[in-house]
Amino acid sequence: MSDEIIKVLDDLSQRFGIAVDWTSANMLPYLQMLTRKYVNYRLAMSVMELIVGILLFAAAAKLIKAAKVQYRKVAKGEVDYSSEDFCVFTGIACCVGAAFAIFIGFILVVSASGDIITCITFPEKLILDELLQVLKNH
Repeated sequence: MSDEIIKVLDDLSQRFGIAVDWTSANMLPYLQMLTRKYVNYRLAMSVMELIVGILLFAAAAKLIKAAKVQYRKVAKGEVDYSSEDFCVFTGIACCVGAAFAIFIGFILVVSASGDIITCITFPEKLILDELLQVLKNH
């Protein structure tokens, strides 16, 4: 186990008033298993965020297509005067919904991609970040 993680764990245990030898043989396998489980959990959650982000992009594409259909109906004169306002309102609502879906989808995809890359290339960073966050809160 890296020295940085042991230092953070020592500091964390001192703050809680616990004396633990993190280098002992019985603690190391448990911490390694816990680390693997946490990294797998973050990886799974990031994949779910990525899927939701992609689904939001697909929903935005459908909303844009629906707005185009409504615009074409009005442009071709296929609707009467009383339902023209409804078509315009529906088209605008679809465009606004698509804008929100694209914005939220972009944020989710970028965030999830960063987490997935971190989980694969440098999983210790996730543990250190989580432990440092716990230290800041206590």
